[in-house]
Amino acid sequence: MKQWLLLAGFWGLGAMAASAQVRFGPEVGMSLNNYVYKLGGDNISNKLKAGVRAGVVADVKLVEGFYLQAGLQYVSKGMVMSGNYGLYKNNIQFKGTETVHYLEIPAYIVAKTGTEESRYRFLGMIGPYAAITMGGKFENSTGTAKLRIGNKAFADDMKPLDLGINFGAGIEFQNTLFMKLTSGIGLTNMQPGGNPDNALRNRNISLTFGYLFG
Repeated sequence: MKQWLLLAGFWGLGAMAASAQVRFGPEVGMSLNNYVYKLGGDNISNKLKAGVRAGVVADVKLVEGFYLQAGLQYVSKGMVMSGNYGLYKNNIQFKGTETVHYLEIPAYIVAKTGTEESRYRFLGMIGPYAAITMGGKFENSTGTAKLRIGNKAFADDMKPLDLGINFGAGIEFQNTLFMKLTSGIGLTNMQPGGNPDNALRNRNISLTFGYLFG
């Protein structure tokens, strides 16, 4: 149900922007990522992993003070695990780093203060995202393993599509240069064959910079 609502949200945002003037530009920055991770009913703590966010963004004025911002971005996510974990009532020491590559389509409704002639404008934003899993790897002291992307339980490691919500704030200078601080909450259980006791959901914080032409 959540996935259908998010897809409907993408369709609605696109319909609003169909006849509006569009500005485009690059957007690049860094992200800090980890998982909300549950295995065998146990919550598995994991540390933040630094990643990259880079792509293009479109900025569309809907009405005075409100805009649609949508983009196409490469995003690297994942986690770092290091410590003792109580898995299935056993204390297991585990270390490793997981990196997952996504092609993400974020879409925000953005509220901007001031007008296009203002020297700077403050931004507030919220909206859905869809991310296609392009691949990934897990590394530890014994070597590197490629992640298997698919929906088959016990055969695959990560689902091919993640849907979620982004929200954040920012500032725009002279209607061109901008900086955004956003947070992403994945709603999809990315573990193939997952259930409430075996779940993997993305979380991230991103700081990005961009420039709008037009």
